Amino acid sequence: MKILAVDDDPIFRAAFEAVLQHNNIDDFAMAASGPEALRLVSQQAAPFDCIFVDIQMPEMNGIELTGILRAMDPEGLSQIVMVTGMSGRQYIDDAFMAGAVDYITKPLDNLEFKTRLASIRRVHESRLRASAIKDQLEEVTSHQHQLDFEDAETPPDVKGLISFTALRNYLKAVGRPRYSISQRIGLSVENAANIYVRTNDEEFLDIMADVAEVIVDTMKSQNLLVAYAGSGEFMAVTSAIHLASQEQLENQINTALEAYQETYLINCAPVVRVGKPTRGSFFSRRTIDESIEETLSSARARPAMQGFARKRFA
Repeated sequence: MKILAVDDDPIFRAAFEAVLQHNNIDDFAMAASGPEALRLVSQQAAPFDCIFVDIQMPEMNGIELTGILRAMDPEGLSQIVMVTGMSGRQYIDDAFMAGAVDYITKPLDNLEFKTRLASIRRVHESRLRASAIKDQLEEVTSHQHQLDFEDAETPPDVKGLISFTALRNYLKAVGRPRYSISQRIGLSVENAANIYVRTNDEEFLDIMADVAEVIVDTMKSQNLLVAYAGSGEFMAVTSAIHLASQEQLENQINTALEAYQETYLINCAPVVRVGKPTRGSFFSRRTIDESIEETLSSARARPAMQGFARKRFA
């Protein structure tokens, strides 16, 4: 695994280098600033697998650097992880909205860092396996899938959409007190399975990208994070106090999606159900994963959007 670490503190860079070597990582580079990091990234024949970024740096802060790196790498081939002493909610929000997939606070805890690194390695190895399978499949029909319906593969080119792994890490990073004041909304494409069997991977993800774009545009909020959870399901997290009702959001989203119907090669445009907004509880014993499942289940349990379904399949 090939790693880049960006931090203006030479003492931390030296310590971080020792931590990487202790975890059997020898292929790494160090940068003392954002501009230096961008030079190193642009010089690589193959992208870095993971980039660790500090926030408070001269010339260019880590949030700005993350946004530029993500714009240079829209497919997210490089995982970006913040390593910083800043623990404020706004810093965390800004980092994930800029494109970070995880957030680690200084000083580093060896056990915690080892756990986070293991997660980064799992994503890296999963991508290698997927790439190997893709290379082996030289002849496939147009409707054969390499992605499973349940895979939480992030749809491409949607501003405001982050990976499902990044969203889980975000909820863990903000901590239970801040997590308890955030609203979570599940959204489910009720005919996603039908769309999946009638499309190939690229077509399916493009349609899910359209759904994500409409969700982000409809739920305009200063601190809105949206992720695709697989199986045609999305999860949105916002610190906004007031939201439109479920019915209003459903009508706005599905009406906006009608405009995409003519662009699809199949007569099977997405129909979205919106779950009941939920908040975390400071005293809840539920895990983050249990809370996520509760949020997504709320959308699955919504009645089918028959009016939109009839219009679209007519």
